Amino acid sequence: MVSDLRIYKGDYERGKIPIKDFQEYPLEHLHEWLIEAYEKGENFPNTMTLSTVTQSGVTMSTVPLKSFKNEKLRFFGNYDNYYNSELGSKSSVGVHFFFKKTKRQIFIRGDLEKIPASESKDYFNEQPKEDKIMIWATKEGKAILKEDELKNHFDQIRDKFKDNSIPCPKFWGGYDITPKYIEFLEGIEGGVHQKLTYQLINGKWAKKKTTS
Repeated sequence: MVSDLRIYKGDYERGKIPIKDFQEYPLEHLHEWLIEAYEKGENFPNTMTLSTVTQSGVTMSTVPLKSFKNEKLRFFGNYDNYYNSELGSKSSVGVHFFFKKTKRQIFIRGDLEKIPASESKDYFNEQPKEDKIMIWATKEGKAILKEDELKNHFDQIRDKFKDNSIPCPKFWGGYDITPKYIEFLEGIEGGVHQKLTYQLINGKWAKKKTTS
């Protein structure tokens, strides 16, 4: 068993970003980093870790960011899943993006709330049929012990809607995250990180550049 984890330390190439390169609005900056991560070959750069605190304690889940608009981040999921089953109409959450290829991370703190059911329905109706079936299959939450059981489970859902259109389930929908604080972190030399933070103060984004 390896107890000394210092052997896993990597090297950082110099990658300073002039302050003029940072965007006026943080989600423009986030979009820029997502594109650059994708162009560098990052798999699923829109994957984010969502952290919440409920009466049961801290929960974390990996979810895909689907869009951002009007200074909000949007994702979709099963309302019954552990990561959002106890969330109220509005809750505080944390978000983390990690881009290995570009040696960057993004940390976000903000408020989360459900989007209108009509918007969830519109998004659901745009999805391929197999994706809709997969969403419906998540409702059961049953234990799958064998691979063929999983296939049979999906086949049952598929047969159920074989001759009918697939409606948007009531147990599934979207959430918006309204950021209040966003931190962009980039590795440079010698394990030093360059950090730029955006903090929403009186409706305006205050920017600050530091090292850590």
